[in-house]
Amino acid sequence: MAMRTYRGNNMITRLKNHSTTIFALLLLTMLVLIWLFPSSKLIIETIFLLFSFVIASSVVIAKNKESYDQGNFVRNTILDVFGILLAMVLAGLLANHIAQIAIGQTGNSLAKSIVAVVTGLLVGMGIGILTKRIWERIVITSSK
Repeated sequence: MAMRTYRGNNMITRLKNHSTTIFALLLLTMLVLIWLFPSSKLIIETIFLLFSFVIASSVVIAKNKESYDQGNFVRNTILDVFGILLAMVLAGLLANHIAQIAIGQTGNSLAKSIVAVVTGLLVGMGIGILTKRIWERIVITSSK
């Protein structure tokens, strides 16, 4: 069997190359697990969020490696990780409330799970865009 060649040998490069597929499969797996084991919903969601946070943090650390020589590595990394954490918490809280409203009349548990995931995804994307714009203004203002 022939081995695939990657642009780099490190994990971050491979993760970037296949991130869409990985997250789609993780989301599908989470949906199936919640459908099969509804009592463990909170644990599965928490594991998924922690895994997402670890991956996002590792990408931030890799991105900020260039600023290590300038002495801004710790500050930039902490600000970026805090921004990601803030966006995830806001998106989670808001998505939970909106998903509860969206699934109020749905009777099927699989349909509830699908509606909740899609609603959470849309709210999360909106919060991510909003947080990115606000965070860029804060970081630009603080660096002047």
